[in-house]
Amino acid sequence: MSMESIEKIIKDREEAAFARGRQSVIDALQPILGKPKREKPKEGRPKREKPNGAKRKNPWAGLSDEERLVRINAIRSGRGLSLKTSL
Repeated sequence: MSMESIEKIIKDREEAAFARGRQSVIDALQPILGKPKREKPKEGRPKREKPNGAKRKNPWAGLSDEERLVRINAIRSGRGLSLKTSL
């Protein structure tokens, strides 16, 4: 046998031993780590189209300070809180 073939045999045996060692470590950690993770699809699912309609309007936006105070006090009185006199 030549030196190259002996070195190749030694290298193959070392790789096999390392592979067995890695597998035994993975087997030992399997109860801790759980199931192997599912690979994500490469393309993924198509994204959902967003509706092009107008966004929801803020119902408080057009209120004057007096109207806002009346609305706040109605909410506060419904919750049993003291009424505000000003904003």
